[in-house]
Amino acid sequence: RAGRSAGLACTPCAVCNADDLYGGDAFQQLFHHLSTRPLPTEAAMVGYTLADTLSGSGGVARGICVLGKERMLQLVTEVREIRRVEGWITGEAGEDETVELEGTEVVSMNLWGFSEPVVELLQRQFRRFLARLGGDPSAEFPLSTAISEQVQMGTVRVAVLPGKSDWFGVTHAADRSEAEAMFRARIAEGAYPSDLAAAFRGRRNTP
Repeated sequence: RAGRSAGLACTPCAVCNADDLYGGDAFQQLFHHLSTRPLPTEAAMVGYTLADTLSGSGGVARGICVLGKERMLQLVTEVREIRRVEGWITGEAGEDETVELEGTEVVSMNLWGFSEPVVELLQRQFRRFLARLGGDPSAEFPLSTAISEQVQMGTVRVAVLPGKSDWFGVTHAADRSEAEAMFRARIAEGAYPSDLAAAFRGRRNTP
């Protein structure tokens, strides 16, 4: 199998962005799902409400999700430059294609739970991507688009879990002060340690 031959065999695992704050509840939901319901779904995603993930400093890119029965993922469409304009929310879904959004849409913020077969499929997709566009430094391999392709082909089913905690991320430099204020508040309420490195060292040394 591709994953094993490359030395990348894995049990169910979570994948997230390093510059996003998802909230502890989101990871708890993902852990519970992967621990108790590995089948029939092979993957899971924590979804957030679009309006709760916008930046007041400029446009953002989001994976707009279409859900089916029992909150199963049907499609993810990458929309860029999403922002509020005079009371409206607009974005760019392609070249010269402007879309209007309601703000209630479920979006992917790249918090996923994958089983080993999904990781193996992603490896194959990435190899094809490199063969086509590996020489283009501006080319991207969006994770949400790759998973959406798997869903469309019927090779993967993805359960979308509702994000109950507040999400926050830094997209623009002007987001920094708000991010710092949020971190200080989370530290004050005990949700995060004041020294993250020391907290991890303490966990490793705990029997």
